[in-house]
Amino acid sequence: MGTYLRSLDYVLMAAALAVAVFGLFMIYSATRGDSNISSPYYYVRSQGIGLVLGFIFMIILSVVNYQSIARWRTYLYGLTLVLLVLTLTIGSGGETVGANRWLELPFLRLQTSELAKLLLILSLGAVLAEGVELRDACAS
Repeated sequence: MGTYLRSLDYVLMAAALAVAVFGLFMIYSATRGDSNISSPYYYVRSQGIGLVLGFIFMIILSVVNYQSIARWRTYLYGLTLVLLVLTLTIGSGGETVGANRWLELPFLRLQTSELAKLLLILSLGAVLAEGVELRDACAS
């Protein structure tokens, strides 16, 4: 655990946190006078929750061995396609929008295109990394 903590780039993490906190101040500044919301901190609170969840997710991903993700690349790509097809067939969207953009789950509303971006990056990154290994093997 000590080696992991010493290997973190604290300057980069502090810079990212500073930009995120600055963004929270800007959101508060832009929305504090909005009479359509119940509290001047409504948007800041929701973005702050997203910031904390993102930070936790970042820590979890930094601990996970990325090579183990590469073994699941085919399944990640398949999951991406299944989610997008489900959104196309049973997805919901606003009446004014006229597009299926979300999957209505009992506990949340999932916008599959955002999740698909992450899954596509993970799965295709693993495929490209494998290609580098194959090219190195053929060159020797």
